[in-house]
Amino acid sequence: MIFPIRLGSILHNKSHIRMDDYIQLSTLNDFIFCPYSIYLHSVYMESDGDLYKAAPQTKGTLAHQGVDEKKGSTRKKDSYTEDAIKQCDAALVTLPDVDEYNQLMGLEGTVAKTYFSAYYQNQNWRGRHPRMKSDVLNVTLDIGYSILFNFMESFIRMFGFDLYVGVYHRLWFKRKSLVCDLMEPFRCIIDHAALLAFNRKQFSEKNFTLIKQEYHLKYEKCADYYRVFYDELIARKMDIFKFVQQYYRCFMGCKSVKEYPIFEF
Repeated sequence: MIFPIRLGSILHNKSHIRMDDYIQLSTLNDFIFCPYSIYLHSVYMESDGDLYKAAPQTKGTLAHQGVDEKKGSTRKKDSYTEDAIKQCDAALVTLPDVDEYNQLMGLEGTVAKTYFSAYYQNQNWRGRHPRMKSDVLNVTLDIGYSILFNFMESFIRMFGFDLYVGVYHRLWFKRKSLVCDLMEPFRCIIDHAALLAFNRKQFSEKNFTLIKQEYHLKYEKCADYYRVFYDELIARKMDIFKFVQQYYRCFMGCKSVKEYPIFEF
């Protein structure tokens, strides 16, 4: 695995690494554990690493060499996640046999429960409870999905669709059902952004106020939360635009279901 770095001019193998060059993860490990290594590498690069590496550096380098050689992965694998993936795959296999709307709704609910439980297993997940403000993570997802909804609506309007006539989401009073339909493939962007933000301590329970058993995001923190979600969506704006564009072409051309776009995250 090769990571881009911005460490300026560093001597490596007797040649300068320029600002746009790359360095292996196992070497970058040295700089993470000991910034002084930037100097030591320039002096002792041709010597045995044990002469100038501390124990944590040596262990970290060995651990990361497998990643550099594509023999390992930085992703944490656990049986709970693997079981969840198997359950979702099994549900996908049964999908072509579903011919009733209520049956389809039940299948989606089962898969969603499995997905959220596995994806947020380290975030004290208590179940998905939209708009109930029952816990910080659910409120955060509500915020992200609302931003995604408005983002999707702006693209769908460009192609002149009737926003209130959906496919999976049926007609409901004042509900823009088609937007609800087409935003579904992109919910994973919000899910991922929220998980990263909580892991990085950008999002935290301390940013919320508990009022009558409901969590409310503090006003001064709103911009920080909005920025995280908008940054992720803007980075994917062309993918979203092309998805809606292809959907429009398939819809207007009466294409088969197999020709409709699929978004892969």
